[in-house]
Amino acid sequence: MSSFEKFKETIRNEILEMERSKEKVVLFGGADVGIIAKKVLDYMDIEAECFCDNDPIKQSKVIEGLQVLPLDKVIINNKTFIVCTFSTYNEKIITKTLKDIGVQNIYSIYSILFIYKTRVVKYPIEEEQMLSSLYSFKEFNDNQIIENLNIPVTEKCTLRCEKCSALIPYNNNPNHFDKDIILNSINRFFEAIDGVKRVVISGGEPLLYPYLLEILEKVAKSPKVLSIRIITNGTVIPDINLLKSFRDMGISLSISDYGKLSHKKDELIELCNNYKVLWDVNTYSYNRWIDFGPFDTMRNRTRDENIEIFKRCRDWIKAGYLLDAKYYLCHRSAYISYLKVIENEEEGNYVNLVDYNISIEELKNKIKDLNDVKYLNACDYCNTRFGKIISPAIQTKEI
Repeated sequence: MSSFEKFKETIRNEILEMERSKEKVVLFGGADVGIIAKKVLDYMDIEAECFCDNDPIKQSKVIEGLQVLPLDKVIINNKTFIVCTFSTYNEKIITKTLKDIGVQNIYSIYSILFIYKTRVVKYPIEEEQMLSSLYSFKEFNDNQIIENLNIPVTEKCTLRCEKCSALIPYNNNPNHFDKDIILNSINRFFEAIDGVKRVVISGGEPLLYPYLLEILEKVAKSPKVLSIRIITNGTVIPDINLLKSFRDMGISLSISDYGKLSHKKDELIELCNNYKVLWDVNTYSYNRWIDFGPFDTMRNRTRDENIEIFKRCRDWIKAGYLLDAKYYLCHRSAYISYLKVIENEEEGNYVNLVDYNISIEELKNKIKDLNDVKYLNACDYCNTRFGKIISPAIQTKEI
């Protein structure tokens, strides 16, 4: 039996075991992946007892009607644990921790995602196709898997944050990004990679974007995408029909809590609950902002210093950005190129996704080469994630 056949057998056996088991389920992970798992368990009529999470901000809260507990407060006897994370690194750590304390039944998120993407969402994926896609995520090997793919759709925003990572206040003529360019970029990129664990739709404020539904439908129909998340600042209430589409496509809203600035946060949460839209709140008393420093000033580091800084950033998170028909590795690289801070930025710091003179195989190799670079030109224009911790969403009138 091939490794792929073994993987398929494992997925189907796990599903059967969950359906037959009398044990209650503990969901380890209270973010969007855990919320997806809860939705699937509800669909399967399986009782979940609680969420378990290491984040002290989430502990003692209630998510989807379930209390969030630290691991040492969970009674583990006769419980099945589902590890709700997209991170292979975190999955291994959590699984080892659970085994060390004597948990017998531990499932990864893949069986849950199989049910979610083939049965629950509005655009179900054919089962064999979804199994093949999940196998790519599980095995990695030489597969091109992107952990987080950020797709900005607009520069327009209801806030003017001085330290905005998308540099929104520095553009005096903010616009919505061209819908066709975004769709064409998605088409080409998805043809050239093996999978994306999470697509993040951002801005500006993405709920202002008039073609948001078309972008979401394009992404939601792909078997190469495990989840979709929209980052919103809690100041905009979307149309009810759009909210219903979020629900049907299994899209989650990540609502930033900037205190009084996020003046429609509570109303948005209430609507999400009423229409059964997945949501979570990013509370910045714990997740504070990082000051990446001036974007138009070189730090004049040595090549070796930039290599070390870049490595530490990529070890932290392997993200990607689709902006202006190009693929970048980080937001600083994307936006200083877009704003032409670096004149005539060399390809090798990005990939042109709409160069139709090259084949998909050549495009795939270019993406792989970029993912394997030692550092980017933009590294020398950035304090990196090790910059000063600052209060979030400080508003500015002048730059």
